[in-house]
Amino acid sequence: MRFALRGVPVELTALAVVGLLLGAGIAGYGLYDYTRQSATIDDAVAVEANVTEATVSERVGRRGVTYHANVKFTYEYEGSEYASERLYPTPISSGYGRESRAESLVEPYRTNETVTAYVPPSAPSDGFLIPRRSSAPLTVAGLGAALVALIALDAVGDRTAGRGTDLRPPSEREPTRYETLFGRDRDAVNALGKRLVAGGAAAFALSLVAAVLLLAGAEGTSFRADPTEPLGLAAAVAGLGVLAVLVGLALYLVWSVTEYRRLRERIAPPRPPSPFRRPTRLVTILAASRSWEDLDPYGKRVARTAVAALALLIVGWQFAAVLLRAS
Repeated sequence: MRFALRGVPVELTALAVVGLLLGAGIAGYGLYDYTRQSATIDDAVAVEANVTEATVSERVGRRGVTYHANVKFTYEYEGSEYASERLYPTPISSGYGRESRAESLVEPYRTNETVTAYVPPSAPSDGFLIPRRSSAPLTVAGLGAALVALIALDAVGDRTAGRGTDLRPPSEREPTRYETLFGRDRDAVNALGKRLVAGGAAAFALSLVAAVLLLAGAEGTSFRADPTEPLGLAAAVAGLGVLAVLVGLALYLVWSVTEYRRLRERIAPPRPPSPFRRPTRLVTILAASRSWEDLDPYGKRVARTAVAALALLIVGWQFAAVLLRAS
């Protein structure tokens, strides 16, 4: 489906329409559930409840380790017995990056102790313990909104971004900027960045393998932060490996950004808008194909620069989260 919106071309596939509806539905449900919590709290009736379980569980996923507060309790309402495990007046639960955050939620509750629970008269099986709104539904709403935004950005604007860019040959328009980076040849900086990423990733992987072998071969071995201990040494090597990856990504990103600017100097006028200032063009380039084979050199450089920036952000954020949990 193709149409124009105030002169701006829009192209929507059937899959994109389904994605938009799904994202809008997720965002709408999250916002509805967040606002509904206030009414649920106002209408809830306080009752006595018996705690049957109060633990913190650990889950490992793509984004690392998250900790979840688990409190199960039973209660009686209008002659019927119910069981629930809701902390807040919402079915959406949250995971926390720090174990101490989950522990602080579980701390007030002990198994077999009597506590106060709150029961919505319209849904007596949905009792909860904390009469306060949770922000978890907002996270769900944000994910839905992000899905809508990505699909919309991909659908709007020029569909040929990053393809068929008219690049003048270097002999006709030789870029003069960024011949050196940090006082060194730019290609040497690029090579150093790639070597640091590869070496750091290898060191990190080998340290994980070593840690697994040490734990498997020595029953009862526990982690110690002392770098002179085997596991501590493996952790130190892993940390240094991640640091090497971060430095390598940063060097490569600097090289890639300057290479992108040098390529733009070779584009015959009128130059198209920068994809980094027009998100619609950037998303179109990134979604071009799985391998970006149909992109021209300019489009591939834009895509690789964006991926490098995203990788640096994700690795840096995860590394900072690990350091915060360890502190």
